[in-house]
Amino acid sequence: MIALTVEFLAGRFHATPWDRSVNEGEVEWPPSPWRLLRAIVAAFYLLGETDTASLSRLCDRLASAPRFILPPATAGHTRHYMPLDKPGKTGLVLDAFVRFAERHACAHIIWDDVTLSSDEHALMTRLVGAIGYLGRAESWCKVTIDSAPPEVHGGLFPVELASRGGAAGEGPIVRRLGPNADTRGNGLLAALCETTDAMRKRRSTVPAGTTWLAYRFPADYGRDQVAAIRVSKRADFTPRMLRFRLEIPEKGIALLPSVTETLMVGEIFRRTVLSVQGRRNGGQNTPLFTGKTGFGQPLTGENHAYYLPRDRDGDGRIDTVDVYLPRTFSHDEYRTLVSVSCLYGGAFRLEANEAILVTFMGDAPAGESRRWRSATPFVLPRFEKIRGTSDDRHVIDSPADQIRRELSHRKLVDVEVAVERGAAARIPLRGGRTVFAGNYRRVRRRDGLADGPSREAVVATLTFDRAMRGPIAIGRYAHFGLGQFLPIEDGA
Repeated sequence: MIALTVEFLAGRFHATPWDRSVNEGEVEWPPSPWRLLRAIVAAFYLLGETDTASLSRLCDRLASAPRFILPPATAGHTRHYMPLDKPGKTGLVLDAFVRFAERHACAHIIWDDVTLSSDEHALMTRLVGAIGYLGRAESWCKVTIDSAPPEVHGGLFPVELASRGGAAGEGPIVRRLGPNADTRGNGLLAALCETTDAMRKRRSTVPAGTTWLAYRFPADYGRDQVAAIRVSKRADFTPRMLRFRLEIPEKGIALLPSVTETLMVGEIFRRTVLSVQGRRNGGQNTPLFTGKTGFGQPLTGENHAYYLPRDRDGDGRIDTVDVYLPRTFSHDEYRTLVSVSCLYGGAFRLEANEAILVTFMGDAPAGESRRWRSATPFVLPRFEKIRGTSDDRHVIDSPADQIRRELSHRKLVDVEVAVERGAAARIPLRGGRTVFAGNYRRVRRRDGLADGPSREAVVATLTFDRAMRGPIAIGRYAHFGLGQFLPIEDGA
């Protein structure tokens, strides 16, 4: 076994993944095995070593995929407007990085099946000692050889190849570049020395002799571990739903948002919560509100907040927002929520300096019933498909199938699903009025662009074999208010 300890002296790691643009804001964490080998080769020439045969044998030894033990970290970036060739013109450049909880955090890289001779060990000791940075030049580091890696404990996280059962098959997978199995000896050394110009002349975005390795993170990596996120991590509150009332200012002339703008209100409420928490915690947000890990990986399942706009009086206008917190949360997160006092946004069509007022009302009932009906349209996560030959055509991923699949993710099974679609898909309001499900906004807009095609919206009635407790919100954009169901006894 051979193990390296990489101490990051500035508390940050800067590196852009292979095959990605710097302005995509992605960070190559953990460092790819190919990057580690290139750093060792660069140190060889930096020290003026001449025994390339020994270097080639060392690279062959390290060509197998290592495993990692990583410190707690989260992703961040800064934005710079750099001068262009034209006078007075600038271009936006992102500098993405990984920030560690401690300034001198250490990452450990382990090759379990590698043994080195005394000469190879001495050569590797000299080479890793000459590595001053890893990735971009801002990633100052000190690299040493360890006799054994540390034990994994609460402050460290194992990252292993997904094919070896990394992180017990739970966390997100990332691609990292490594040598392919056929590239060894002088061929591997030549590939490690290939320049970017030579790579581009081959019209390739990755070096020759490489392959992609799939590493799996632990499911909780990059969430609440970084000390810079100054929030309490204690489980002070059990899961619950909090209600907020929306009001127009006394002298305001605007109207409350239409129910068809449920998605927009959910987005703006979430954005406001993140703004409040960012101001309270030095720009840091917790995954409970963002719905993402510290590395931007979307969280799955019911482990982050649902923002559920509601029309409680049936007049076609959104008058409350229920925030459902499906896991335990801290006092700091509670104070963040109840500190929301108003919503701003041009999408509300408000006058200058006008805002929608927000009043915290307290806990909201979740509801319980055997029968539930759509309060907002269920937007299909996938497109319906037709399969089979002309003699045996059949539909897969029908709306009912997708609803059952979404409910099964919440362990809600044994349900009858009655779907209304097309002109029949209507949401009831007060006085016998209805709203066509297709009139609801069904696409989020980011930087003025839609994040995907509009999906079909349907209305459904769910009948379970026993009483189920709410809230129930499923489907595309369920965390922003679409796909809500209410118990029929509630008058929905």
